[in-house]
Amino acid sequence: MNGKKKEKVIYDLLTIFLMAVLPFVMLPLSLDKALSSAFDYYIIDNFHGSNSVLVQSRLINQIHLIVLLMNLSACVALFAGSAANAILIFKISPVYAFMAPIGAIFLLVAYITDIISSIIQSKKLGNIVWRDRNICLNNEQY
Repeated sequence: MNGKKKEKVIYDLLTIFLMAVLPFVMLPLSLDKALSSAFDYYIIDNFHGSNSVLVQSRLINQIHLIVLLMNLSACVALFAGSAANAILIFKISPVYAFMAPIGAIFLLVAYITDIISSIIQSKKLGNIVWRDRNICLNNEQY
């Protein structure tokens, strides 16, 4: 494989990865911005700010809501696309396909809590024997 082809493959993989991950990374930020701008608009509207400030606040609130809706639609489209792919290609039940994101969230939380508890309790743990290897967490010897 020549250099240009490798670069194109890397570029395509990076593009697909960012298209799949970026909506979920941006969701907390867009949700925070939409809620804070809605709160700001509520405060300005209730305390009767000047008309130009009210119009600017309404415009900013609408922009943040549009960004939030676009972000949510991208997340839903990713879930629906993966569910449709699973139904059509792998011939699995639609219930399993649409419940897979909930299972993925459950596994993610379980993995994160296990990693955090291992980090916190690493001083209490002794050696871990795995595949005839002795792993010592206390002295960080692997």
